[in-house]
Amino acid sequence: DLASAGSVDSTLKLFDFYLEEKDEKSAFEVLLRLKNSEDIRILHKFGNVYQNGIGVEKSLEKAIEFYDKAFLLGDYSAGFNIANIYYNNKNFVSAIPYLVNCAQNNHKQSIKMLAEFYQKGLGVVKDNQIAINFYLKLLNNGDDTVLFTIAKIYYSDKMYNEAFDYFLKAFNQNEYKSCIYLSNCYMLGQGVNKSVEKAIDYLNVGCTHNDINCYKQLAIYYE
Repeated sequence: DLASAGSVDSTLKLFDFYLEEKDEKSAFEVLLRLKNSEDIRILHKFGNVYQNGIGVEKSLEKAIEFYDKAFLLGDYSAGFNIANIYYNNKNFVSAIPYLVNCAQNNHKQSIKMLAEFYQKGLGVVKDNQIAINFYLKLLNNGDDTVLFTIAKIYYSDKMYNEAFDYFLKAFNQNEYKSCIYLSNCYMLGQGVNKSVEKAIDYLNVGCTHNDINCYKQLAIYYE
């Protein structure tokens, strides 16, 4: 039996097989054969089973212990998982060192969470510009989903030129939640020349995509 001989690949395959058979107890027993392994995949898997209570009593303490071993060997997903455990338990300060390290190694989920920390002031002093810098790092790595978030931060800070630019970019990536903001920008002349016609055009587009805010605004306009 290759698994009992310590083959990581065979152990993981057998682990997955038992999970597919909904036999979590046997899955965990298979994993225990390599309990002293220093293989990143095994360490990460132990973190996962303890985090989620797969075939064993759930223990976030043990999950963090195994994830941390994997993290120290260069598993940045494990580092993020530790940060996420702390995040879910509102221990934001403990999450930050893991997020910073992982973000420095271009782990996208960590960069995004760190941006959120600075945007909301979770465990750090709230700083929208630092948050935007992290979101821009994601954007430069091809994550267009942050366009709308960047735009909203600029809008809340009354940086209307930048906000309008990013709302428009988000809209062009089919983020139709931008419609209400683009409409407001045109209606109020925020970051763009006033145009009631264009404001209504964006509300109509938003309505086409079932944006309730656009419906409400259009109803007010036609009252």
